[in-house]
Amino acid sequence: MKRIKKNHLIIILAIMFISCQNSHNTHTSENLTDHLWTLQSFEPIGEGKIPVNKNEEYNIEFLEDSTFKGQSNCNNYSGTYNIFGNDSLNLTFYGLTQKYCGEKAFQKIRYFDALFKSVISYKFKENTLVLYYDDGKSKLSFK
Repeated sequence: MKRIKKNHLIIILAIMFISCQNSHNTHTSENLTDHLWTLQSFEPIGEGKIPVNKNEEYNIEFLEDSTFKGQSNCNNYSGTYNIFGNDSLNLTFYGLTQKYCGEKAFQKIRYFDALFKSVISYKFKENTLVLYYDDGKSKLSFK
């Protein structure tokens, strides 16, 4: 009798573990990963929508192992990310190459300030990834 109860307990725990893993994936990086997100615009509080200059490129890619990598014009950057709940996001910056990219660095400082100092959450809107910063009052839009 004890052996049957022990086996049932093991099966129940295994099912709970699998359910938690599936639930975790649904609410974390499932839609964030496996896509190279290219910045389309900034929307700082009080300034309205500012498109990215045509001669600049900023992108980010979130990987399944909770790391990210990206490109800021001719420079590369990387770090780790954590997702809490359904949409809270924390980015930890690890490194950035420091090449001179010519005149293509107009928005670089603004991009990194938003991305690494104050991103707090994300949402998906019509195939667009929106990262919210400045306590959720400003946003970066990626496609």
